[in-house]
Amino acid sequence: IKVSGEEFIVVGGASIYELLLPYVDTMYLTEINEVSPADTYFPKIDIHDWTIETIFEHNKIDYLDDNYVPYVRNKYSRRRLR
Repeated sequence: IKVSGEEFIVVGGASIYELLLPYVDTMYLTEINEVSPADTYFPKIDIHDWTIETIFEHNKIDYLDDNYVPYVRNKYSRRRLR
């Protein structure tokens, strides 16, 4: 991977995320606030390595639709060693 200083967006799958995660300084993740069965997940990260800022939140209570899925969009910024 060539370091260019330019921002780029990665749209998975799981193996692509896992390969590029060591090179990422900022992530924008949409996180579902319900438990659902799945066969693929975003790679595990150590949350202590990241500063997390909530940038958008959808709560089930805000909607009348029973099929609505609550979620939050978070910005993760990698913490750097000093």
